[in-house]
Amino acid sequence: MVRLERLGIPTAAVATEPFVDEALEQARALGMPDYRMVFIPHPVQLLTLEELHAHAERAFEEIVARLTQPARAPASVAAGITPPMEPRVGAARPRS
Repeated sequence: MVRLERLGIPTAAVATEPFVDEALEQARALGMPDYRMVFIPHPVQLLTLEELHAHAERAFEEIVARLTQPARAPASVAAGITPPMEPRVGAARPRS
C-alpha cells in the first residue's frame, strides 16, 4: 500500500480498532505518518455473515472516500525528506 500511495494511487487499509496504535506506528515507520486507515469494531472472527456485512456497510462510505480522494504525500515527503526504504520480505535487517 505504501508503494501505491507514493505513486499517487489511493488505498484503503482496514483494521480493527484495537490495532490503531500498531497501524499508526507501522505507517510512521514506513514513512507515511499521515496515512489514514479505516477502522472497524473488534472482534470480527466470531461474527455471523450478517454481522460482517453490517460492519462492511458501516465502513463502505469511508472506504470509497479513501479510494476516490487523491492520495496525499506524507508531510516528510512534501518537505523534501526522503523516507526510509522499505525492507524486502526475507531481507536481512541491519543490526543496531
